[in-house]
Amino acid sequence: MSMILRLLSLLLAFGVPQTSAAAARVMASSADWTITAADVEQIVTTFPPQDRERYADPDHRRRLVNELVRIWALTTEARKKGVDVGADYESRRNY
Repeated sequence: MSMILRLLSLLLAFGVPQTSAAAARVMASSADWTITAADVEQIVTTFPPQDRERYADPDHRRRLVNELVRIWALTTEARKKGVDVGADYESRRNY
């Protein structure tokens, strides 16, 4: 799972251009963050081929989004409480 977090930080650092309505579709959000279909797709494309195949399954993809939401929610709450979590993957993962 740490690979997912590492890739997620890269995504946050560099962003993902969103050019279509499907890419801009919001998969999960709060007042502080948003995860789009393009964000999830970008993360999945960085996985090894065997993992990419697994995340083609909607159930596995849903689990990935749930894990991303958990990470985002925990780090957002920590920031609100004054913990210096940082925005990059390493900071979030080490939190």
